Amino acid sequence: MIRSAFGDPIIDSEFESLLPPMSLESLSRLSSKLQKEGCREKLIVWKETGLLIEGHHRFKLCKELNLQCDYEMMSFPDRDTVIEWMVNNQLARRNLSDTQRAYFIGKQYLQAKKRSGRPDANDNNVSTVDTLEETNTANRIGLKNKVGPTTVRRDAKFTSAVDDLSKEDPAIREEILNSEFNATKKDVIDAAKTGINQLFCKRCTRVGVVKNCEACKQLRERIKGKSSQNDRVDKPKIDNTFRWEQYDKALGVVVRGCNDVALIHPEERKSEEYKECIRLMREYVKLWKGWHKRLTSSQKQ
Repeated sequence: MIRSAFGDPIIDSEFESLLPPMSLESLSRLSSKLQKEGCREKLIVWKETGLLIEGHHRFKLCKELNLQCDYEMMSFPDRDTVIEWMVNNQLARRNLSDTQRAYFIGKQYLQAKKRSGRPDANDNNVSTVDTLEETNTANRIGLKNKVGPTTVRRDAKFTSAVDDLSKEDPAIREEILNSEFNATKKDVIDAAKTGINQLFCKRCTRVGVVKNCEACKQLRERIKGKSSQNDRVDKPKIDNTFRWEQYDKALGVVVRGCNDVALIHPEERKSEEYKECIRLMREYVKLWKGWHKRLTSSQKQ
């Protein structure tokens, strides 16, 4: 087994935040497994810095249980490459929730854009080439994760919103990525614009987010209910009385239009356009009157 030259690996807060949160039940199962079998899988350490990049939960539990860990050292040129590796590693897992998967797809897209140094698509100075490259990136990441490019870009907005909210309180990211979090991606994106009080109760907003807070859940349910009521469109009332006279007047204006053109331009009376318009108008008027007569007579019966 390869041991770390740095002793115990160093925990980096940014790298640790990329890990999806584990429920208490999952942590308990992992703890029991470690006590029975020991830490059988190697923890991954960034060779050049001694930072832990894979196995944070196992590392902490092994420290608590006084169990030995073994490490695999991997070389990376910079932090961005490490983050890309960590994100790809997480997306390869099968136990991600839909929310966690969306977050990592968005992170993958944002890292690819950062790597290429391209500006945001909403920037007015973005060139056509930048836009095409961004579309190609979304298509490539979408194919890799079996989603469409629109989903990739939407997930990127969600990821940015989660990261922005987490600047106020690091616990927010863990709570949002919790599988029991009862809010949509749109709720999170909106909250990043309007404030975390759209997602968390007054107490959590003031003193820090509490995991699985019932007051927060109830707040999100109330906001969701109000939103659905505001989004509901009342069906227009149907007036079964058709105002034939309004359309008769409009039709008369159109018919007179042809004659007015001929009055101003008498020579046009001989034109093919004038003759065809008059012919079509007469046929249309005849059909319109016949339709009117049939419907009004059937209503009287």
